[in-house]
Amino acid sequence: MVRCVLAPRRRSPRCLLALIAAACLAGCDARNPAQISRERHPEYYDGVTEAVAVSRRPAPAPKEPLPAPDFSELPGETVVVEQVLAPVPAARHDLAAARGAGALQIDVNDPSFTTRLDALFDGDTSTLSRSEDVNPLILVLRFETPISLAAVRVFPSYSTYDWAVRPHPDQPRYLVRGAAEEEWSRIDLPRPIETTEVRLELRRLVRDNYVHINEVELLPAERERPE
Repeated sequence: MVRCVLAPRRRSPRCLLALIAAACLAGCDARNPAQISRERHPEYYDGVTEAVAVSRRPAPAPKEPLPAPDFSELPGETVVVEQVLAPVPAARHDLAAARGAGALQIDVNDPSFTTRLDALFDGDTSTLSRSEDVNPLILVLRFETPISLAAVRVFPSYSTYDWAVRPHPDQPRYLVRGAAEEEWSRIDLPRPIETTEVRLELRRLVRDNYVHINEVELLPAERERPE
């Protein structure tokens, strides 16, 4: 008698892997692992839900920036004044610190100038900030809380300049004509005021329209200066 032996059919490796995976899935619990652990060991989870709920408090909303100011020609009175060539002031507002703390917002009519603002308040007349073919350059400084203001100083370069300051939205513009390059030029207000908004305008008078400004200083009232 002839016995026929049929060899078992060989399964491909891919087929074997599929069978193994199906077997694993059949024995798995489809629930969330954290849920399974909580059911098996409830003694470890007392009070956890409450703690998680407290830790998920919403973060405070970020402070909204002030709306952009009007950079167009200002209406109202302009007062031409003589610049003051005064000695180094006893005190000045720390504009760099105010900016860093979020207490001062500065808007500029030249968007590229915003990356160069730090050099205006570093106390170093050798550092320079320059507009990109924008003339006049207008800066509007807006403070979170009022500051006292008695005078403003600027240090321009590479040209003579007409420059003006409006120390408060309800005040006139005070204008100096022909301020020399690489020298401090200062405008003293008729009297010290409290303000939250100061507008500066610098117009280059010769060669091109790239406004170069090295430093800007806001000086407080005399009573706030150290003796």
